[in-house]
Amino acid sequence: MLLCIDVGNSNLTFGLYKNMDLMYTFRMETKEVKSMNQLQEQFSIVSNHYGFILNDIEYVVIDSVVPRIDEVLQKYFERNNIPFKFIDYNSQIGIDIKIDNPSELD
Repeated sequence: MLLCIDVGNSNLTFGLYKNMDLMYTFRMETKEVKSMNQLQEQFSIVSNHYGFILNDIEYVVIDSVVPRIDEVLQKYFERNNIPFKFIDYNSQIGIDIKIDNPSELD
């Protein structure tokens, strides 16, 4: 499964994909994620609700505008041995961004 995370100032928005199909979406308030323990607690609640386990996740892609959350996510996925990548407007992901200043997209 692929987990996509959009980290915004108000919410972390998650999309969980299986075989290119969006299976689940869920949100966490950004202010609720202050440590790996809080993130683990939130993931446990969500995974129990939707019926998946952390080991089902094969890769994580993260887009973020909140640096303090980046560190928590990085440590969390490293600790759980789940490969991840942070992307931004400079990332080569096959999408042509057609705006005058792509850095404003962050």
